[in-house]
Amino acid sequence: MYPNIPYDGLSWPITQHAGVLNKESLDGLLNACLQCQGQKADASIINDYLVSRNILTANVRADSNQVDAWRDYQQILSEFGLIYSTRLSKEIKLTPVALAYLNNRLNYDEIITLQVMRYQYPNGHKSDVSSSLKSSYDGDFNYTSFTELQAHHKILVHPAAIVWFVLYNLWQLNEMPILSIDEMQNYIIRCTRHSDVGLCVDLIITARNQGLLWLFLFLWRGFRTA
Repeated sequence: MYPNIPYDGLSWPITQHAGVLNKESLDGLLNACLQCQGQKADASIINDYLVSRNILTANVRADSNQVDAWRDYQQILSEFGLIYSTRLSKEIKLTPVALAYLNNRLNYDEIITLQVMRYQYPNGHKSDVSSSLKSSYDGDFNYTSFTELQAHHKILVHPAAIVWFVLYNLWQLNEMPILSIDEMQNYIIRCTRHSDVGLCVDLIITARNQGLLWLFLFLWRGFRTA
Protein backbone atom coordinates (compact mmCIF):
# COMPACT_ATOMS: atom_id res chain seq x y z
CA MET A 1 0.00 0.00 0.00
CA TYR A 2 1.12 3.53 -0.72
CA PRO A 3 1.82 5.26 2.61
CA ASN A 4 -0.39 7.97 4.02
CA ILE A 5 1.39 11.21 4.85
CA PRO A 6 3.35 10.34 8.03
CA TYR A 7 2.33 13.49 9.90
CA ASP A 8 0.65 16.83 9.31
CA GLY A 9 3.05 19.59 8.31
CA LEU A 10 5.51 17.24 6.61
CA SER A 11 7.96 19.03 4.31
CA TRP A 12 11.47 18.59 2.94
CA PRO A 13 13.02 22.04 3.38
CA ILE A 14 16.52 22.39 1.96
CA THR A 15 17.32 25.97 2.93
CA GLN A 16 15.28 28.92 4.13
CA HIS A 17 17.67 31.19 2.24
CA ALA A 18 16.80 30.06 -1.28
CA GLY A 19 16.18 33.69 -2.23
CA VAL A 20 19.86 34.58 -1.87
CA LEU A 21 21.31 31.30 -3.10
CA ASN A 22 23.13 32.18 -6.32
CA LYS A 23 26.66 31.96 -7.63
CA GLU A 24 27.67 35.41 -6.40
CA SER A 25 26.50 34.87 -2.82
CA LEU A 26 27.95 31.34 -2.68
CA ASP A 27 31.32 32.58 -3.97
CA GLY A 28 31.22 35.41 -1.45
CA LEU A 29 30.43 33.16 1.49
CA LEU A 30 33.17 30.68 0.60
CA ASN A 31 35.76 33.40 0.05
CA ALA A 32 34.71 35.01 3.33
CA CYS A 33 35.38 31.67 5.03
CA LEU A 34 38.87 31.64 3.56
CA GLN A 35 39.64 34.70 5.70
CA CYS A 36 39.38 32.45 8.77
CA GLN A 37 40.02 28.97 7.41
CA GLY A 38 41.54 26.70 10.03
CA GLN A 39 40.73 29.19 12.78
CA LYS A 40 37.73 29.93 14.94
CA ALA A 41 35.23 31.97 12.95
CA ASP A 42 35.74 35.69 13.51
CA ALA A 43 32.29 37.08 12.73
CA SER A 44 33.56 40.68 12.46
CA ILE A 45 36.07 39.76 9.73
CA ILE A 46 33.56 37.64 7.79
CA ASN A 47 30.76 40.19 8.16
CA ASP A 48 33.01 42.99 6.94
CA TYR A 49 34.01 40.93 3.90
CA LEU A 50 30.38 40.14 3.00
CA VAL A 51 28.94 43.60 3.58
CA SER A 52 31.78 45.75 2.20
CA ARG A 53 31.59 43.85 -1.10
CA ASN A 54 27.76 44.01 -1.23
CA ILE A 55 27.58 40.22 -1.28
CA LEU A 56 24.86 40.01 1.38
CA THR A 57 22.84 42.47 3.40
CA ALA A 58 24.17 43.52 6.79
CA ASN A 59 21.25 42.02 8.72
CA VAL A 60 21.71 44.30 11.72
CA ARG A 61 20.18 42.57 14.74
CA ALA A 62 17.68 44.45 16.87
CA ASP A 63 19.00 43.04 20.16
CA SER A 64 22.65 44.03 19.64
CA ASN A 65 22.48 46.61 16.83
CA GLN A 66 25.40 44.74 15.26
CA VAL A 67 25.94 43.46 11.74
CA ASP A 68 25.39 39.71 11.76
CA ALA A 69 25.23 38.47 8.17
CA TRP A 70 27.49 35.52 9.04
CA ARG A 71 25.21 34.31 11.83
CA ASP A 72 22.19 34.44 9.52
CA TYR A 73 23.66 32.95 6.36
CA GLN A 74 26.39 30.51 7.44
CA GLN A 75 23.86 27.67 7.47
CA ILE A 76 23.72 27.80 3.66
CA LEU A 77 27.25 26.42 3.59
CA SER A 78 26.73 23.73 6.22
CA GLU A 79 23.36 22.65 4.79
CA PHE A 80 24.93 22.17 1.37
CA GLY A 81 27.92 20.32 2.79
CA LEU A 82 30.46 23.03 1.94
CA ILE A 83 31.76 23.63 5.46
CA TYR A 84 31.78 21.38 8.47
CA SER A 85 28.96 22.38 10.78
CA THR A 86 30.00 24.89 13.43
CA ARG A 87 28.22 22.59 15.89
CA LEU A 88 30.89 19.98 15.18
CA SER A 89 33.90 22.21 14.64
CA LYS A 90 34.45 25.72 15.97
CA GLU A 91 37.13 26.19 13.32
CA ILE A 92 36.19 27.09 9.77
CA LYS A 93 36.86 24.00 7.66
CA LEU A 94 35.88 23.80 4.00
CA THR A 95 34.88 20.37 2.73
CA PRO A 96 36.60 18.70 -0.27
CA VAL A 97 33.59 19.59 -2.44
CA ALA A 98 33.92 23.28 -1.55
CA LEU A 99 37.64 23.22 -2.28
CA ALA A 100 37.01 21.51 -5.63
CA TYR A 101 34.57 24.30 -6.49
CA LEU A 102 37.00 27.04 -5.49
CA ASN A 103 39.70 25.34 -7.60
CA ASN A 104 37.32 25.34 -10.62
CA ARG A 105 37.06 21.56 -10.73
CA LEU A 106 33.29 21.92 -10.36
CA ASN A 107 31.13 24.75 -11.68
CA TYR A 108 28.17 26.29 -9.85
CA ASP A 109 25.48 24.20 -11.56
CA GLU A 110 27.43 21.01 -10.91
CA ILE A 111 28.02 21.68 -7.23
CA ILE A 112 24.40 22.66 -6.53
CA THR A 113 23.08 19.62 -8.43
CA LEU A 114 25.53 17.31 -6.68
CA GLN A 115 24.74 18.56 -3.20
CA VAL A 116 20.98 18.75 -3.69
CA MET A 117 20.92 15.16 -4.97
CA ARG A 118 22.85 14.10 -1.85
CA TYR A 119 20.51 15.96 0.51
CA GLN A 120 18.72 13.51 2.77
CA TYR A 121 16.10 13.16 5.46
CA PRO A 122 16.41 12.69 8.36
CA ASN A 123 18.93 15.51 8.32
CA GLY A 124 21.05 16.59 11.26
CA HIS A 125 21.30 20.13 9.93
CA LYS A 126 17.54 20.53 10.21
CA SER A 127 17.04 20.13 13.95
CA ASP A 128 14.86 23.10 14.87
CA VAL A 129 11.12 22.51 15.16
CA SER A 130 8.94 25.42 14.06
CA SER A 131 5.92 26.50 16.08
CA SER A 132 3.71 26.00 13.00
CA LEU A 133 4.85 22.35 12.74
CA LYS A 134 4.08 21.76 16.40
CA SER A 135 0.62 23.30 16.07
CA SER A 136 -0.19 21.29 12.92
CA TYR A 137 0.99 17.98 14.36
CA ASP A 138 -1.87 15.58 15.04
CA GLY A 139 -1.30 14.38 18.61
CA ASP A 140 1.14 15.14 21.41
CA PHE A 141 4.44 16.52 20.15
CA ASN A 142 7.11 14.76 22.21
CA TYR A 143 10.14 15.17 19.97
CA THR A 144 13.21 17.19 20.86
CA SER A 145 14.25 17.88 17.27
CA PHE A 146 13.07 17.82 13.67
CA THR A 147 15.60 15.04 13.03
CA GLU A 148 14.11 12.89 15.80
CA LEU A 149 10.59 13.47 14.44
CA GLN A 150 11.51 12.28 10.94
CA ALA A 151 13.53 9.34 12.26
CA HIS A 152 10.57 8.22 14.39
CA HIS A 153 8.33 8.18 11.31
CA LYS A 154 10.99 6.17 9.43
CA ILE A 155 11.47 8.75 6.67
CA LEU A 156 14.58 7.73 4.72
CA VAL A 157 14.73 9.67 1.48
CA HIS A 158 16.83 11.87 -0.73
CA PRO A 159 14.06 14.28 -1.83
CA ALA A 160 15.71 15.46 -5.06
CA ALA A 161 16.51 11.88 -6.03
CA ILE A 162 12.89 10.83 -5.39
CA VAL A 163 11.64 13.62 -7.68
CA TRP A 164 14.16 12.70 -10.38
CA PHE A 165 13.21 9.00 -10.28
CA VAL A 166 9.51 9.86 -10.59
CA LEU A 167 10.14 12.20 -13.53
CA TYR A 168 12.36 9.63 -15.25
CA ASN A 169 9.75 6.87 -14.81
CA LEU A 170 7.01 9.13 -16.16
CA TRP A 171 9.16 9.85 -19.22
CA GLN A 172 9.84 6.13 -19.75
CA LEU A 173 6.08 5.49 -19.71
CA ASN A 174 5.49 8.23 -22.31
CA GLU A 175 3.87 10.46 -19.71
CA MET A 176 4.58 14.18 -19.43
CA PRO A 177 7.71 14.37 -17.21
CA ILE A 178 6.42 17.38 -15.31
CA LEU A 179 5.01 17.48 -11.78
CA SER A 180 2.35 19.91 -10.65
CA ILE A 181 2.25 21.38 -7.16
CA ASP A 182 -0.78 19.19 -6.41
CA GLU A 183 1.12 16.08 -7.52
CA MET A 184 4.06 17.04 -5.32
CA GLN A 185 1.81 17.59 -2.31
CA ASN A 186 -0.53 14.64 -2.82
CA TYR A 187 1.91 11.96 -3.99
CA ILE A 188 5.62 12.83 -3.89
CA ILE A 189 5.68 14.00 -0.29
CA ARG A 190 4.12 10.70 0.80
CA CYS A 191 7.20 8.74 -0.28
CA THR A 192 8.99 7.60 2.85
CA ARG A 193 11.36 5.22 1.03
CA HIS A 194 12.83 5.14 -2.45
CA SER A 195 10.96 1.88 -2.94
CA ASP A 196 7.73 3.93 -2.95
CA VAL A 197 8.58 5.49 -6.33
CA GLY A 198 6.94 2.82 -8.53
CA LEU A 199 3.55 3.01 -6.82
CA CYS A 200 3.81 6.79 -6.64
CA VAL A 201 4.22 6.94 -10.42
CA ASP A 202 1.28 4.57 -10.94
CA LEU A 203 -1.01 6.71 -8.78
CA ILE A 204 0.05 9.94 -10.51
CA ILE A 205 -0.74 8.41 -13.91
CA THR A 206 -4.09 7.07 -12.65
CA ALA A 207 -5.02 10.49 -11.28
CA ARG A 208 -4.06 12.15 -14.56
CA ASN A 209 -6.15 9.71 -16.58
CA GLN A 210 -9.14 10.22 -14.30
CA GLY A 211 -8.78 13.94 -14.78
CA LEU A 212 -8.76 13.49 -18.57
CA LEU A 213 -11.83 11.25 -18.34
CA TRP A 214 -13.76 13.88 -16.39
CA LEU A 215 -12.69 16.53 -18.90
CA PHE A 216 -13.85 14.34 -21.80
CA LEU A 217 -17.25 13.72 -20.15
CA PHE A 218 -17.65 17.43 -19.46
CA LEU A 219 -16.87 18.36 -23.05
CA TRP A 220 -19.05 15.55 -24.41
CA ARG A 221 -22.03 16.65 -22.30
CA GLY A 222 -21.52 20.20 -23.43
CA PHE A 223 -21.46 19.08 -27.06
CA ARG A 224 -24.68 17.04 -26.62
CA THR A 225 -26.57 19.99 -25.10
CA ALA A 226 -25.31 22.55 -27.62
